[in-house]
Amino acid sequence: YMKKKESRNQDYGGCLAYGLRGVVASCFMEVAIPLAKYFPRRLYTAGGVSAVCFLARLLPGLRRTVAANIKEVREGLDAHELKRYVYENLANTFARKWTDAFFLSRLDKRFVETNVDVVGLEKYNAARAEGRGVLLLTCHVGSFPVLAYAALPRLGGSVLAPFRRIFHTRIHEKIRALSGANGALVAHPGGALKAILSQLRAGETVLMAADHLTSLSGMRVTYFGHETLMPAGPATLACRCRPVTMPCLCVRTETGKFRLEFGDPFAVPEVGGKLTDDHLLKLAQQYIRYFEGCVRRYPEQWECFFPLWPKSFEDKDIQEFAKKYGVVT
Repeated sequence: YMKKKESRNQDYGGCLAYGLRGVVASCFMEVAIPLAKYFPRRLYTAGGVSAVCFLARLLPGLRRTVAANIKEVREGLDAHELKRYVYENLANTFARKWTDAFFLSRLDKRFVETNVDVVGLEKYNAARAEGRGVLLLTCHVGSFPVLAYAALPRLGGSVLAPFRRIFHTRIHEKIRALSGANGALVAHPGGALKAILSQLRAGETVLMAADHLTSLSGMRVTYFGHETLMPAGPATLACRCRPVTMPCLCVRTETGKFRLEFGDPFAVPEVGGKLTDDHLLKLAQQYIRYFEGCVRRYPEQWECFFPLWPKSFEDKDIQEFAKKYGVVT
C-alpha cells in the first residue's frame, strides 16, 4: 500500500493509496466491503456511525477543521449546537456515505422506488427531451453514491459518472465494481473526456461533482465570500459542448430516506468565438451560488473535513491546499 510512484501515475488523487493513512484505510476497506453483503443495512450503518464518533474524539484537528468550516456558513451557533453539527457531519460523510457505497449492489430498483423521493423530475425529463445531452452538476452534500449509482440510473437513459481514484488500486477497483452494479457508466476523471463527449453527443447524461479541486489549474471563484479554487472542467464542458446544464442533489431526510432534487437549468454563456475566463467564471459562479444554498440547508451533510480556502494564491500555498484534495504534482 505504500507505492507512492503508482499513485502519482494514475490520473489524479490516490491520497489514501500510500503512507500510514493509506494502510489503515485500505485494511479497513478490505474488511468493510465484504461484510456489507451479510449485515442488515441499518445495523451496519449504526456500527459505522458509532465507530466514526469514537474515532473523531481522538482527532481534535479534524473536529476543529469541520467546526471552522461550519461556522463560515452557519452563524450564531453556540458551542453545544456546533458540537452536534460536527459529529453529525462526520457521521454522515464518513459512515453513512460509505455505507451507501458498500451497499450499492443491494440498492435495487425497489429500494429506489421505496426510499428515494424525486423532486423536479419534470425538469430533468424536459432536459433529456431536448436531445443535446444533459450535464448534471452536483456538490459534496448528501449521498453521491445513491445519486450517481443507484437513483439516476433508474430514471431512464444512460448515466456516466466520472469516478475519482482515492485508494490503492485493488480497493479502488472493488469500489468501482460496486458503483457500476446498477447500470451506471463509470470512468476515471483523468481519462474520461472521450467517454464524456461521446455520452453528451448521444444525448445522454453526465454527472459531475463541481465543487472539489481536481488539478492545480483550477479556477478562482468566490465561495461563501472568500476566493478559492474549484475545477474549471464542468464550466468548460458546458460552454464548449452546450448540453443542458442543471444542478441536482441527493440528501438524507429526517425519515432516514433520501430526496433527489433537480434544479432549473443554468444560463450557459454564449461563447461565439474564443472561450474566455470570463465565460467560465460567469457560469461557475451560478452553480457555486446554488451549491452555497445546498450547504446552508444541509451543513450536517457537507463534506468539509479539509480547508476550503487557500492561505494565499502563491504557488507553495496552492500546492499545499491541493494536497488536501488528493491532487499531486
